[in-house]
Amino acid sequence: MSIKQRIGVFLALIILLAVPGLQAIAASAQETDVLALLEERQRAVAELMEASTVYVLLDKGDSYSMGSAFIVAEGYAVTNAHVVGSAKGVLLMNSRLRPVKASVVRKEYDDETGGNDFALLRFSSSAKLPVLSFTLRVNRMDRVSAWGFPVLVTQFDESLDDLLEGKRTKAPPVVYTEGTVSAVVERRGRKTVIHSAAIAGGNSGGPLVNARGEVVGINTWGYTEEDEGAFVNASIPSERIVDFLLKAGVKPQMSRQSPELARTPLPVPLPAPLPEEPKKPAPSVELPAPPMEDDDGNEELFRMARAGDVDAQAALGAMYYDGDGVPQDTKQAVQWLEKAVKGGSEEGKALLGVMLVFEEDVADPKKGVRLLREAASSVDEDGWISGLLGRIYYEGEIYGVPRDLDESFRWAGKAAEGGDPDGTALLGMLYYFGEGTDEDDELALELTEQAVEEDSSLGKAILAWMYYDGVAVDEDLETALALATDAAEEEEALAQGLLALMYAEGHGVERDVKSAEGWARRAADQGNEFGWFVLGSLYMRGEVVKKDPAMAWAYLELAAKRSVANADERLEELEKTISSRDKKRAQELQKQWRKEWGLSR
Repeated sequence: MSIKQRIGVFLALIILLAVPGLQAIAASAQETDVLALLEERQRAVAELMEASTVYVLLDKGDSYSMGSAFIVAEGYAVTNAHVVGSAKGVLLMNSRLRPVKASVVRKEYDDETGGNDFALLRFSSSAKLPVLSFTLRVNRMDRVSAWGFPVLVTQFDESLDDLLEGKRTKAPPVVYTEGTVSAVVERRGRKTVIHSAAIAGGNSGGPLVNARGEVVGINTWGYTEEDEGAFVNASIPSERIVDFLLKAGVKPQMSRQSPELARTPLPVPLPAPLPEEPKKPAPSVELPAPPMEDDDGNEELFRMARAGDVDAQAALGAMYYDGDGVPQDTKQAVQWLEKAVKGGSEEGKALLGVMLVFEEDVADPKKGVRLLREAASSVDEDGWISGLLGRIYYEGEIYGVPRDLDESFRWAGKAAEGGDPDGTALLGMLYYFGEGTDEDDELALELTEQAVEEDSSLGKAILAWMYYDGVAVDEDLETALALATDAAEEEEALAQGLLALMYAEGHGVERDVKSAEGWARRAADQGNEFGWFVLGSLYMRGEVVKKDPAMAWAYLELAAKRSVANADERLEELEKTISSRDKKRAQELQKQWRKEWGLSR
């Protein structure tokens, strides 16, 4: 697995806990209502999409057509080029935005199936519409939703009749459909997301988003196979939208899980917003585009840093790491952070520790852990560094350090004392599995519910396991599935491993070995033993994948070392038939994986 995949959850944790005022999702004081928490999150996404998805009404002279768009920057929306076509006039509106005129800034259209199909629209309004974030992460089985204005639905709303009669009123309601990613296909080097969230005429140009409301694609076309009664919903993935926006001078807002494009400099200046539409007819005014930002605003910070100001040095290190105001450069970040650390900056020490553990091009895990341990004693009021250390020690070799459950328990305890949700969840997990401490299911439940109330993805994963096993709570496979799916989509490996087991065993869901394999690979790439176990079992039986004793042994042996139930038994069964040649290849596979994880024997 890539370093960026490993650090996704942890880097997001660091950023989130640095921002004051974040509120945890409300829950019952007596008992955690898990389904209510998930519903609360879905409502928040719905509110965001209602404000950010825009209805497009196009005047074609003798007729009108409709489509969808979404906000990508203040005063800018993106849609499909085939939506705007050669329209004489474009109006945008939604529940917050009164009908306003828009101009087409840039188009890119290739009518070949799977080709680019984008148009950037510019408008002006006093309404403040939230900007959607993009993520480059989209995988088979991800839960997604399509938002837009399909004519099949909007034709029944009276606001559409008013608009066509020239009455400027509100837009029709935005329409939501939900599904999962079926596949990410590729044709001539261009990827397309195939999904089961229903789209129809009018949906074109609307966003396809994940469970967090992050854009993974733009809904563009559908295909019906009448003889077979099948319909394919297709979206162009976010990586191609982002490339188009950058060429147009619009810097997209990137999710923290896809930080690399957030650091990409603009190749051209951002076009100026349109002037506010006047109440009375007036000549149009062309506003010049503002110049690109330069580093003038950072001159004082550089001067202070060069003069030895440790706070300025730490700030520059963070800026180079995140690509905030300067080109992203991890080596430059390390140089400034090392200066800050020598000058006594504890914040610099914490960030440098994170980089040395998680960034491949500057990796030094032992030094990184040492710095994190030192920083935890001075700048860890909310416990996030301790929680990070607890997880590093728990996962062990996947992060380039020896696994140490006693150290994991110690740091998880410190994190919980500091109020860190994931640290509290980790402590609950250790009590639940009896790792690094004696097993205590009641205490594990108490800690885990506390973490879930604060929206910890690890907490949701552990609580899912409890409902799956029926430990400390009554068995509830529906709740286990909902919790595990939510946490798995946040890249929590423990939840992905549980989903792999559920689909492999048909426990709580219909048995689906393809889904089991998909979740198992995502979990295994993050060092999760249950992912290893499921993959090993599939290779052993030849289900979904070609039967391969070497792959089976390599995965199952890793799972057995983590004491996964039944792993030893399957290894013993495999030992009866595996050849010495296959076993040698299995050992070579493990060496290869260790190298990919940045480890050495």
